[in-house]
Amino acid sequence: MKGWKTAESINKAADAGLKAKQPELDSGGIMKGGGRTKSVESQGPTIKTQTSAPASDSKKTIKNSPSSPSQNTQGSNMATNTGLFNFQSIMNQFYNWTPDADDTAGQALKNTFLADNVQTVMNNQMAKDLAYTNAEIATGQMTDAAKLELANTSMIMEDEFNYGMQKMGAEYDYQSKFAVDEANRALNAAAQAGDIQQNQTKLEGDQNRLNIASQGREELKQINATGDQAVRQVNAQGNVDINKIGAQGQVDKANINAQGNVDLSKIGAQGKVDETNIYAQGNVDKSNIEAQGDVDFTKIGLQGDEDVRKIGAQGDVDKANIGAQGDQDVRKIDAQGFMDQALQKVKGSEDRKTIVGQGDQDVRKIETTGSEERKNMMQQTTEEGKTAARQSKYARGLAGMF
Repeated sequence: MKGWKTAESINKAADAGLKAKQPELDSGGIMKGGGRTKSVESQGPTIKTQTSAPASDSKKTIKNSPSSPSQNTQGSNMATNTGLFNFQSIMNQFYNWTPDADDTAGQALKNTFLADNVQTVMNNQMAKDLAYTNAEIATGQMTDAAKLELANTSMIMEDEFNYGMQKMGAEYDYQSKFAVDEANRALNAAAQAGDIQQNQTKLEGDQNRLNIASQGREELKQINATGDQAVRQVNAQGNVDINKIGAQGQVDKANINAQGNVDLSKIGAQGKVDETNIYAQGNVDKSNIEAQGDVDFTKIGLQGDEDVRKIGAQGDVDKANIGAQGDQDVRKIDAQGFMDQALQKVKGSEDRKTIVGQGDQDVRKIETTGSEERKNMMQQTTEEGKTAARQSKYARGLAGMF
């Protein structure tokens, strides 16, 4: 791994820096080379060292360094910002300082610093090694956790998709069944309504025909009763007229006889002179009266016969009129019944066409509604699939980041 290679290169650089910084000691623990060391630049942390002064000068420098750190900077360091404590100058002075042979405390301090420096670098390396190991383990754990979470999420999304599809399929089946049942109920209701209307129309037609027949019978009875009453009235009137004529003739005859008797009495009383004239006149008048009576009787008979013929002709005319009126009424009733039946047939045909057209329209509406719902379900499934793909891609991206 790159992290381990970087750590190894840093460790090598640090070890090289420590070897370059570490002074060579003789068998007595004193650095070799007298009071001077060479300037060393390592690959580790850059530490610039200057040519050290003699031992006596170094003591003076260490003694005076806290009070005047800026006095120890030379050459190019004069242009460098030394900071608040001038730590670089202090480090240079410490590294370049070589204790005397009899300076046990200085040698111990120098060796303690070297041992502490080695321990610090080793601790640093161990800490880095532990940090990289922990990072690798944590990365593996996070990768496994991301994979497990992705697998669980994928399984859950797949189950949810399957459950959703099953739910939508069941909903579609229930809705389709409900629509079919509703259409069947509507068709049954329409058929029932048509049957009821047809039965009602038939019953109304039967009742109308019965009413017309009953009304015709009643009118026929009234016409017959009116004709019979008129015949009886004509007969009665004829009998009354005949009786009147007979009575009037009897009265007239009685009057004539009485008048004749009176006239005969007058004639007899008037004298015998006028007896022959009166007798002749009486014979003439009697003949006239008899002739007049015969004429009147003939006229009365002829008048009666004429009246009887008139009454018969009027009865025949009225009977023919009543028959013609009855036939006309019967034809009207038959025509009206035929028209009513034709209208009912046309109305029933139109109602059936309307019901069939409404059923076709409802079926098309149901098919269109089902098609739109299926399209919506397919679009919803597509969108959910896209959402699942985006979530899966996002989860894989997160796992890749770890």
